[in-house]
Amino acid sequence: MKRIELYLTLTNNSSCITSLQCEINFFLPLFAINCNFFLRNTHMVRKTLHNLVILTLSVFIHFVCYAQDKEDNNKEIPSVTDQSSIYNAQAKNYRKTDFAKSILYAKKALDDAETHNNVNEQIKAYMNMGDVAYFQSNIPESQIHYSSALELCKQTVNDTLKADVLSNIGSNYIHFGDLETAKVYYQDALLLYEKAEDINGIGNTYNNLGIINLYNNELQEAENNFTKSIELKKEIDNQKDVALALNNIGVLNKDLNNPEGALTYFEEAEIIYNELEDHNGMAEVNNNIGLIHFSLGNNNTALNYFKKALKHVKNTNNKKLLCEVGINCGAVYENQARYEKAINQYHESLEIAEKIDNQSLLAHSCNNIANIYMKMDNYSKSLEYLLKSEELFTAIGDQEGIALCYIGLGNIYSNMGLNEKAIEYYKLSMVVNESLGKSERLAEIHQNIGALYEFNNDLDLAKEHYEASLNINKELGFEDKIAKNLMTLGSIYKIEKKYDKAEVFYKKSYNIARQLGQKEILVQYFKNMSEIYYERNDYKTAIEFLFDHNSTKDSIINKDINKQITEIMTKYE
Repeated sequence: MKRIELYLTLTNNSSCITSLQCEINFFLPLFAINCNFFLRNTHMVRKTLHNLVILTLSVFIHFVCYAQDKEDNNKEIPSVTDQSSIYNAQAKNYRKTDFAKSILYAKKALDDAETHNNVNEQIKAYMNMGDVAYFQSNIPESQIHYSSALELCKQTVNDTLKADVLSNIGSNYIHFGDLETAKVYYQDALLLYEKAEDINGIGNTYNNLGIINLYNNELQEAENNFTKSIELKKEIDNQKDVALALNNIGVLNKDLNNPEGALTYFEEAEIIYNELEDHNGMAEVNNNIGLIHFSLGNNNTALNYFKKALKHVKNTNNKKLLCEVGINCGAVYENQARYEKAINQYHESLEIAEKIDNQSLLAHSCNNIANIYMKMDNYSKSLEYLLKSEELFTAIGDQEGIALCYIGLGNIYSNMGLNEKAIEYYKLSMVVNESLGKSERLAEIHQNIGALYEFNNDLDLAKEHYEASLNINKELGFEDKIAKNLMTLGSIYKIEKKYDKAEVFYKKSYNIARQLGQKEILVQYFKNMSEIYYERNDYKTAIEFLFDHNSTKDSIINKDINKQITEIMTKYE
C-alpha cells in the first residue's frame, strides 16, 4: 500500500495563560527588592506596606479585568481554572501514536472549554478529533469534527485558527475526489493566512494547491506552487517541512508514473531528514523509496528500504507507520513466494492495527491475509477475510480499497470455477478504478478477465485483454507485471499451437522474471517450455524443463513448508 501525505495543519495549542503568568512573574522581583528596602528602613514599613498592598491589588485587578475583557471580546484567554489548553496539547501529542488517548484528551478539552465558554479551545478540540479520524483514514468522521470546528469559527477573531480549519476541510475534499471544492477551501484559507501574516500556513497552503494542480495535470502551476511552498519554508528555516514537501512531491510523482522523478525528491528529503536526525521522517521516506522499487519489480531493493524504514520507525512511537511498513514487507515476501514470512508479517500488522484502532490498516491487513489463504486454496477462509476487508473499507468510504476487494472476490470466484460471478466483480472493480484513474488496477483487471476468457477457450477476447494489460504496464514501466503479461500471451499462442511465437513470449518473460527473482513466473516458464518441447517430440529437453519446474516449485513451497504455514494460520485463528 502506498503513502500519500498532504499537509494537515497542526493547530497551535499554546494558551494565553502562559503569557499571563509571564506578566505576573515580571512583578515578583520588584516585590523582593521592596522587601529588602523595608528591612533596612523599619520606620517606613507600615506606610510602605499599605501602599504596596494597594498597588499590588490594583495591578492584580487590572490584569484580571484585562483578561476577562479579552475573554469576553475575543474568547481567547481562559480562566486560571480552564484546563482545556493542556488537554488539547496532550491530544495533539498522541494524534499519530495513540488514537484512543488522543480522543480521550480531546473530549476532556472540549468539556472543559464548553464549561468556561472558551471558543478557541473548543475549535482546537474538534480539530484534534478530526485529525485523529484523518490519521485513521476515516475521512467522513474527520469531516464531521472539522465541520463542528468551522461552525464555531463564527465566534472567533483568530484568523489563523479559522484558516487551519478551512485548510483541513480542503484536505478532506481531496480524499473525497472533489478537487474544485478542496481548491475553494484552500484559497479561502490562504487569504486568512496572508491576513494573519502566517508564513508557515501560507507555505502549507501553496503545497496543497500544488497537489490539486498535479491531480488536474496542471504541471506548470503545480511546480510554481511547490516552489513557493519550499521557498517560504526555507525563509522561516523550517527544514522539516521542506523535507515533507519534497517527500509529498515524490509521492505524487509516483502517482504520475514518474518513478525516476519521485526517487530524486525522496532522496533530497532523505538528506534533510538525516541531517535533522528525524527518525520518523527517515522511516517515511525510506518506506516511499521502497514502494517505488516494489512497483518497478525490484523486490530485493524494496525490501532493503522497508527494513531501513522499520529500523527508524522503531525509534519512534508511530505505530501507524510501523503497521504500514510491516504490510509492505509482507507484500515483498508474498511477491517472492515466501509465504511463511508474509503471513507472519501480515498478522503482526493486523495486531498493531487493532491496537491503534486504524480501520484502514485493518482492512488492508485482512485483504492481504485473504490473498495468502487464496494461494493456499483455502477459499472459505479467504472469502471470510475478504468480506471483512470490504466491510471495513465501506465503513470508512475508501473507494480504492473497495475496488481492491472486488478484484479479490473476482479472483476467489474465478479459482472456484464461478466465472460469471468472477467477471461480475471484476467489472465492478473496473468501474471504480476508471473513476479513480487507477491505471495499475485496470491492468490487473484486464489480465484477470483475459484469464477467464482463456479458460472458456475464447482466445481472441483473452488475447485482447492480455494485450490491454501489457500496454498499460509498459506505459507504467512495471517490469514484474510485464513478465506476467508476456507469459500469459505466450500461453495463448501455445494453445493455438503457434509454438515458435509462444516461445518468443516465454523467453522474454523468463529474462525479466530471472532478473527480478520472480519464482512463480519461472515455475510457469519451465512448465510451459516442457509442454512445448513435448509437443515437438523433443522428450529429452522436455524432461530437462520438467526437472527445472519441479525443483523451482519445491524451492517455493513443499509439503513441509505448507505444513508450517498451516500451523501459523492455525495459531492466528
